[in-house]
Amino acid sequence: MKKSKILMVVGMVAAVCGMTYGAALSTERDTVQRVNQFTSLTVASNSIIYAGSLVCVNSSGLAVPAADSSGFAVVGRAEATVDNRTAVYSATKTIKVARGTFRWGNADAIAVADIGKLVYVTDDQTVNKTGGGQNIIAGTVVDVDSSGVWVDTAKVGPSGAASPSSLAVGANATVGGTLGVTGAITGSSTVAATGYKIGAVSGFSGAITNISTLSTNIMKYAGGVLTNSVNVP
Repeated sequence: MKKSKILMVVGMVAAVCGMTYGAALSTERDTVQRVNQFTSLTVASNSIIYAGSLVCVNSSGLAVPAADSSGFAVVGRAEATVDNRTAVYSATKTIKVARGTFRWGNADAIAVADIGKLVYVTDDQTVNKTGGGQNIIAGTVVDVDSSGVWVDTAKVGPSGAASPSSLAVGANATVGGTLGVTGAITGSSTVAATGYKIGAVSGFSGAITNISTLSTNIMKYAGGVLTNSVNVP
C-alpha cells in the first residue's frame, strides 16, 4: 500500500474514533487495560519519599509523602526511595508508585467491622477511621489483622467530607428542592431570612432550637419541635 493511502486510512480511523468520543456506545468497544498498576510521578522539591511508604500527590500533581494536608490525594505505595531534598527544580526526579491493596499501620482502632469503609491518612505509613483536619482518604478497608489494616488504594472516593460553618443565601434564593433533616438543627440569633424560602418543602423530624430572629412566612413547617422562635406561621 502506498504511503498516501496508509495516511488516508489512518486519518479515517482517527476521524471515526474521534466521532465516538463524548457519546454513549452503540456497539462494542475494545477498551485497553493497564495490567501492571504502576504510575510514574514527579517528586516535589525538598521532599524525600521512602520505599514502601504511602504516597500522595499535592495540589500541583507532584508526589509527596502521604499526610493530612490540604490538596493531597492518595495514589499508592512507593516502589523506591527518592530523595529530592537537594534538587533545585521539582521536575528533576521521578518515582514509581504502585496501586493496589497494602497493609498500613492502624492508628484508630480500625476493626473487622470497618471492612468496606473508607479510612483516612494519618501519615505516610498509618491510617485512621475518624479523619483529620483535611480528611484525606487513604482507600477502602478490605481486611484487618494484628499487624495492621489492609487498604485498597484503588477504591478511593471523594477527598474528604465538607462541613461548612455557614450557609449564606442571597436575594430570594431557594436552597434545594427539599430540605429534610432527621436530626436537630441548632441556629443562632443571626438567622434572618425575610421573604426567603428554604426549599420547596421543609420537612423536619428533629428539633429547631435557638433561632430568635425568624421572620414570618419563610418556612413550611411539618412535624418536629420548634422552640425559641418568633412569627412562626
